[in-house]
Amino acid sequence: MAVNLDVERENRRVVNVTGTFTPQDVPNQLNLVGVLDEAPVKLAEPILNTLFKDLGGTAVGRLQVTGKLAAPHLVGSLDVANGKLTFIYLGTTYTFSDRITFTDDRIALNNIRLSDPLGNSGTIDGNIYHNGFQDMRLDLRANFRKLQALNTTRRDNDLYFGTAYATGTARVSGPTDDLLVNVSARSEAGTRLSLPFDNAAKAQQANYIRFVNHNIRDTTTVQIATDTAKLDLSGLRLNMNLDVTPDAYVEILLDESTGDIIRGTASGQLRLNIDTRGDFNMYGQIEIVRGAYNFTLQGLVNKEFVIRPGGTIAWNGDPLQGQMNLTAAYTQRTSVAPLLGSNTSVVPVTAVMNLSGPLLLPQINLNLEFNDIPSSLEGDLAPFLSALRNDEQELNRQVFSLIVFRQLTSPGTLSSVSFRGSDNAFGNSVGQVLSTQLSVLTSQIDPNLEISFNLNGLSAEQLQALQVRLSYSFLNGRLRITREGGFTNNYNAANTAPGSTVPVQTSFLGDLSLEYYLRPDGKFRARLRYETTPRDFSALAAGSSNANLQNQQRAGLSLLHTEQFNSFRELFARKRVRRRDAARRELNIDDDPRTTIK
Repeated sequence: MAVNLDVERENRRVVNVTGTFTPQDVPNQLNLVGVLDEAPVKLAEPILNTLFKDLGGTAVGRLQVTGKLAAPHLVGSLDVANGKLTFIYLGTTYTFSDRITFTDDRIALNNIRLSDPLGNSGTIDGNIYHNGFQDMRLDLRANFRKLQALNTTRRDNDLYFGTAYATGTARVSGPTDDLLVNVSARSEAGTRLSLPFDNAAKAQQANYIRFVNHNIRDTTTVQIATDTAKLDLSGLRLNMNLDVTPDAYVEILLDESTGDIIRGTASGQLRLNIDTRGDFNMYGQIEIVRGAYNFTLQGLVNKEFVIRPGGTIAWNGDPLQGQMNLTAAYTQRTSVAPLLGSNTSVVPVTAVMNLSGPLLLPQINLNLEFNDIPSSLEGDLAPFLSALRNDEQELNRQVFSLIVFRQLTSPGTLSSVSFRGSDNAFGNSVGQVLSTQLSVLTSQIDPNLEISFNLNGLSAEQLQALQVRLSYSFLNGRLRITREGGFTNNYNAANTAPGSTVPVQTSFLGDLSLEYYLRPDGKFRARLRYETTPRDFSALAAGSSNANLQNQQRAGLSLLHTEQFNSFRELFARKRVRRRDAARRELNIDDDPRTTIK
């Protein structure tokens, strides 16, 4: 059969095939020449649909087609312009314009340059081997710099999802039904990765996991219905070695439905493994650089605890069996009157929560800190703090009262949390629920913007005393500007110190702070603050001559250096190791253990 075939697209010939087809000569049925003139790359999608989708672009070139109709052999080359493809598993889309070479048994990719939607680039090199486009085997190598390496949602992948940019290398090898993918990469700016551990049963929604009853023969394998399945990883082994840097924003979803989430930036080493059965394992440890923990109570109370730098989360296999060691703090301005009686000073009180042990069921130890209080109150609070150290039950009561009702309570009881007047705890809790919902809604505006509302209740005075905290992060979280306080400057009873005839003016400006991480890991920080909110009402009430001085605007600058250690020996030993490593680098000495520097 003589063949002269044209394919037209939009009134233009894009493919021309000429030659002969001899059905009886089975080994050599085809002897054709194909000429492509801006032919759609989409024509190749049926061949590559196990790995890629949404192919685009055009191709120009000449191909010799020989062999059997069911297993053709192509020889020639194609120049692809405006090429596009989406890697199914990663959800990433790349563009390219380069030459692809076809030989008798392979498709050769010679340092083809790929670009992501932001213009970051990488190269891919290697071969796709085949036998008449059957029994395909891959041997590909990739190098990339700040390239988008992940772009998925929870619906795509319930094990981990998000957007990731990375620098590193990758190797893909093996047959298409048993691919081995090895990745070694470092996270870059723009990475936002989520690890959902909130419900192990939800793993059934991961379309590529197969659940097998090993007590029954294989024919009873339960598999996700094909009409809803999107991805089958039964033929994929994935090994990822990740260098997590503070450029990456990580969320650990303990209970997404209630907002129980650990989030922030971290550093460390992680290894992720997925085998042909769909099993997912994690190994390694990350150290929190800066972050927050959303503590929730039955969905009604939602408090953001700031995680102190140095906390760790480690895995040794099952992701759900991770081990955490975190310290988180929540600070609330409240009166010390329940503790000191007549003294009604309002001071910042910090509830500290130490979480240690299993990730999903940690042991929680509580504490209270009074770190930023006037020196005149330190002596008065000393007996109370001493009693707390010896009474864990009382400590837990005070922390619970501070978190839920935003106030301290008289030692030994919660009875001071009354249901009358301005101390109406029920009204306060209703206001707190409204505050929580407002904070959740506004947090969806911008991931760098944090807005917190503090509403005591629903009375006119309480609504007038609404407190709003605005915080915005720049430079991938290294610079944070915060404004905190009310929005009223009227001279009235709400703004008057208790027992005083002197009105206190609350500024629209509120309290401003600017914090900058001098190092990406947050160990060195600079903080600038400007405060206009009165701190000591007792001086006003007493008519002290220093009242105006104590309640005027205040400014301050501080430098902070944080180190985590379990003993002084460990701290100084770490410094010696750093000095030794610096000496090695200076002398260009390798890490041979036989080399000793004293």
